[in-house]
This record gives sequence, structure tokens and C-alpha cells, in this order.
Amino acid sequence: MTLSETTINQGTFPKGRSYFLQWLITAAFLFFSSVIFAQAPVANFTATTTSGCSPLNVQFTDQSSNNPIFWNWDLGNGQLSTAQNPVTQYSAPGTYTVTLVVRNAAGINSITRTDYIVVNPSPSANLSANIRTACVPATIQFTDITIPNAGTITDWLWDFGDGTTSTLQNPQKNYIQPGFYTISLRVTSSTGCVGAIAIGNYIRIVSGVTAEFSSTPAATCRPPYIVNFSDLTSGPGNITYSWDFGNSTTSTLQNPVATYAAPGTYTVSLTASSEFGCSNTITRDIIINSTATTISSPDTVCLNTVVNFQNGSAPLPVSSVWDFGNAIQSDKLSDSTSYSAPGTYQVRLINTYTECVDSAFKNIVVRPRPTVDFTAANTIACQAPFSVAFQDLSPNSA
Repeated sequence: MTLSETTINQGTFPKGRSYFLQWLITAAFLFFSSVIFAQAPVANFTATTTSGCSPLNVQFTDQSSNNPIFWNWDLGNGQLSTAQNPVTQYSAPGTYTVTLVVRNAAGINSITRTDYIVVNPSPSANLSANIRTACVPATIQFTDITIPNAGTITDWLWDFGDGTTSTLQNPQKNYIQPGFYTISLRVTSSTGCVGAIAIGNYIRIVSGVTAEFSSTPAATCRPPYIVNFSDLTSGPGNITYSWDFGNSTTSTLQNPVATYAAPGTYTVSLTASSEFGCSNTITRDIIINSTATTISSPDTVCLNTVVNFQNGSAPLPVSSVWDFGNAIQSDKLSDSTSYSAPGTYQVRLINTYTECVDSAFKNIVVRPRPTVDFTAANTIACQAPFSVAFQDLSPNSA
């Protein structure tokens, strides 16, 4: 039994005062004990994650002992905090040192964790294609040109814009429909970081080339025959041309001219190629007809005699024009004329055909009418029979 207990039990103090005194002694003991035995805090903390990809969000949790009542954080990214359990974001790749200072009535303590937070950079996703504009059907080679920034790229996911995908690093894609296509690529690095890129209308697929041409023979009916070719090709981009005229000659001009030495049927082909990788060939026969403009008439005629001129041309012309050399013309297929003066006349026939115009010339000699004269040795007789000898006296008679 203690002195206090004895005194109280003996009734030295009134009963109410005894309770108060007991409380006072206990409170004083506790106060001086806390002053004498209180301890300074020991700083400590944890984080929800210590590594990751930028931007990285981190929750810090205070784990300090001895009941600190004040916290001062330096989170290493320029952010300071007095919260017990702060949250911050690390936007830039790198390593970050975190410091926590804690304090209570008994003292202060700190902890610094050097390079505690590691923020890995995300890959810089990028891509390329060997052809960006091509003719349908088109095979495009895609290439991953991503910069990993940290680690290596381990996973790829391509979207080709037409509902198809690929997980290859450098895939090939076959497009069968014209249009514009958006290409996207998502990559994952060995550090777990993800990068992505999407390029709108990156690939253009256009319709193919349709080769076509026309030909027009020059206005000549005799060899050499000149034929003009006109390109009628339709297609995208710059077009190059390869002609084969069927006469052992070729050309790369868009609108060439070909020369044929003889009439006949020739197979002409044109191959048109676009800069975007597509081509088309058309083959067509052209017919070069032979024409022969001829005049059928006597070579020599008499003065004021009707002369018939026949158009002996083959094939028959579309139209004809005669110049008979005597100031008379005609547009009939065949016609006649006469000459009122002797001489040599040049007759010209001009025939117009479907593809050309041709002409022919012929000289005709017009002779004057001969002077007729004759004589007889005797012209009178007494009886029959009577024989008479006649002699032609006409000049230039034959």
C-alpha cells in the first residue's frame, strides 16, 4: 500500500478531493513521460509505381513512423507538396529523385531516394510506303520507321483503312478498290510503352489506264502512204506511250505519224503506261487502200469530133472533176467533149476518194479534117463495061 493510498484510506482528505488528487498525479505523470520519452519521426514512403511510360501518374504514400504531423515533399519534377499522400504526373522521360521531410514535436527527419522514379519515353511511331498513289489493283509495301526512344519495338498493329489489319513489322497490302485510305500504326516497345500514328488519306488508289487511239490517213492516194495517229487514252498521272505500227516501225510519241510503203492491212498496237504503275494495250487493224486514177479515151481524134472520156479509176471515187484542156470542165464520173481547133490538149481528171484526193493526166491529139481529092484517067466511055482507074490526090493520106 502506497502513502497516497494510506492517506486517502485514512481519511486525511475528503473523499472528493482524493479523486481530484489522484487524477492530477496521473496527468502530471503522463505529461512528463511524454516529454521525457517522445521520439522524433523516421521518414519513409512508398509509391504506386516507380517506373512506366510518359506521361506517368504516381501516388505517394507516407510510411513514416512516430506520428509525424508535418510533411514536405520534393517530387523531383518541380512539384512540391505538404500533403501526406500527394499525387503527381511525370510528363517528360527521365529519372527523378524524391525527398520527404517529416516533423513532429520531438524532431525532424528526411529521406531521399535518388533516381527513384524512372519514366520511359514512348516510341515515336512513324511509317512509310513505297507507293502512295497507284492504279487498281495495287500492292503497297509498308515499312515501320518508328523510333523506339527506349528499348526495342516488340509489337505492331497496322490498320490499312479498308477494314484489314496486320501485326507484321513491314507488311504488304493489296488494294482492289479505288479510293483514299487512312493508314494507322500502333507500336509497343520492350519497356511497355505505346506509340501510335494515323495519317489521313495517305494512300490513293486510282482507276486503271484505258488505251485508245484513232488514225487518219493523209490526203495522198499513192505511196508512200502517211497516216496520222491520235492518242485517246484515259488514265491517271503522266502517261507514256509505246506504238507498234505493224510495218516494222515504232514510236514513243503521244501522237505519232507512220509511213507505209504499200497498201494493205496493218495491225497497230498502243501500250499506254501510267506513272502510277498500271498499263493497258489496244490492238487494231488499219486498212490502206490502193487507188488508181485512170483516163480511158482515144489518143488521137479529129477536129470537131465528139470524144468520150471514161473514168477507169478503181475503186470508184466519191466525186470527180474533169478538165478537158479546152476550157470545158465537168463533174460527172465520165463525160464527153469535142475540140474546135487542132492541137495537143492535156486532159486532167481529179478524183476524190474517202481518204485521199488523186489525179491523172493524159494528152490527146486533135487533128484537122483531111482535104479529100482524087482523079480518074478517063471519065467517059461509049459502052459498058467501063473500067475506070481512080487515083487519090488527098494530101497526107495514109
